[in-house]
Amino acid sequence: MRGAAPGAALLTILLTTVATGQAQERPNYRIDAELDAHLERIEGRATIEFTNVSPRPLRGLELHLYANAFANANTTFVQQGGLRLRKVPLSRYGRIELRTLTLTNGGPSLLAGARAGPTEHDHTQLHVPLPEPLAPGARLQLQTEFTVELPSLTARMGQTGGFAMIAQWFPKLARLEPDGRWSQHPYYGLGEFAADFADYELTLRVPAGHTVAAPGERLEARTDGTRRVERYRLARALDLAWAVGRDLKATRGRSGAVALEVYAPAGQQWLARKQLALLAETLPRLSGMLGPYPQGRLVLVLPPPHGRGAAGMEYAGLVVGWPATRRGALDPVSGVVHDVVTCHELAHQWFPMLVASHEALEPVLDEGLAQWLGMHALRDRYGRHGRLQRLVGLPVDLFDVQRVLWARSRVHASSLEPAWSYSLRELGAAVYQRPALLLESIRRSWGPQRFDRALGRYARDNRYRQVTRRDLCRAFDAGYWPGFCQRVLLPGLRGEPVAWTVREVHGASGIERDPDGHVVLDATRSDNLQRTDDDAPQPAWRSRLLFLAQLLLSAVGA
Repeated sequence: MRGAAPGAALLTILLTTVATGQAQERPNYRIDAELDAHLERIEGRATIEFTNVSPRPLRGLELHLYANAFANANTTFVQQGGLRLRKVPLSRYGRIELRTLTLTNGGPSLLAGARAGPTEHDHTQLHVPLPEPLAPGARLQLQTEFTVELPSLTARMGQTGGFAMIAQWFPKLARLEPDGRWSQHPYYGLGEFAADFADYELTLRVPAGHTVAAPGERLEARTDGTRRVERYRLARALDLAWAVGRDLKATRGRSGAVALEVYAPAGQQWLARKQLALLAETLPRLSGMLGPYPQGRLVLVLPPPHGRGAAGMEYAGLVVGWPATRRGALDPVSGVVHDVVTCHELAHQWFPMLVASHEALEPVLDEGLAQWLGMHALRDRYGRHGRLQRLVGLPVDLFDVQRVLWARSRVHASSLEPAWSYSLRELGAAVYQRPALLLESIRRSWGPQRFDRALGRYARDNRYRQVTRRDLCRAFDAGYWPGFCQRVLLPGLRGEPVAWTVREVHGASGIERDPDGHVVLDATRSDNLQRTDDDAPQPAWRSRLLFLAQLLLSAVGA
């Protein structure tokens, strides 16, 4: 690691644990961060306290240095097409450097033996050998100083024109698996993350006159000379990200016990109010199905028009919606896009922010479930009784839009592959569209109550747990019948024909049977996406009215 430039400002990040029970066993991050006047550079010092919760001694630690994904044109992220996610070019490289890394009880620098990787040009991982093995149940404390240079805002992270999205920005411990292995991987181009739950305390110092949008309980907010100082606490979170802008304005409200805050550019408060109403309406509905939203605050950031690189992403307690543009006031399609993106990212507050999956290895467990859940959350607003439909007299089912997209994609890849195995076009169809259509077909065939109970069981039984598709299978087998997952859910996700005997299809109506008396339901065919009795018939041409909206969401790859 190269040394920091002389005269760099100080950013402090202290990662500590609380001193009781279960919280003591997970990492805890207390963060004091200072951002320079140009929103381009962060300097840091960190104390990391960590407990070995595995049954085997640990001879080393693994850190994610995700900001190095933007360090050059040869990183895994860039080479695998990560810059195509938001279709915004990278005009300025960014990186993270560790200046020091030591144990707090003394000893030599740990950087001397550290190995960066996984390749010569990609340093998004760091292996740190320990002077002696860390026994099961034992704790250690690290201290590190580091520098972050923000890239241009291109794919979830960076700075542009007085706005910055600060994500994947600090040295972060990899997830420790139960058997003592580290879940360490590079920042994939089309994959996201595998993270562990941790506690954070964050103190931010940003230029005065700028607005901070950060998650968690706000503990302090004041202006100190040329600095704006704010402090937050966020518990049991998979990640920590925040935004800052010279022109951001907050619109506040509540949904029960949850404080809602929407941050949008000045002049876009009409949109902020609409999105605030959407959050207030949707949050209790999702909480009723999946278990209560656990944080006391929920923050939505609507980036400025030039901040599209940040659009459509989820973090614990904070979601980033579609950019706010002035034409949105007169463009009904833009309003639909905002709602679809917001609901999709809100669904991610459960999958994977509460039910934690390996997002790169099994993306269907977060993106597939969030895609169905977000569309489901909007079915009343944009279904038969939606306001837009009453205005123009054209009821449109957003799942029809998914079918239009699927029919145009001609993608046959399984939905159960790791994210890095897909092209960008395949990812949208296989990981977002097919799972959403399959889940909706199951729900309409057997009825909403049974489906909602199965998905709710999965969410509640696995809250704050690391899951795989086996956990999803257990919930659906319990909700339907033993073997349902192997005979219905997994084949459907792989893109195979799914057949059920007439005896097994309880309550299904209007489904044609094959000559042997079996029911064949292909979720990707429009004539086999069954409707409940109170759904209005949807001519195919009406579906295309919202095609552009869903196409834009697919392009975001949120």
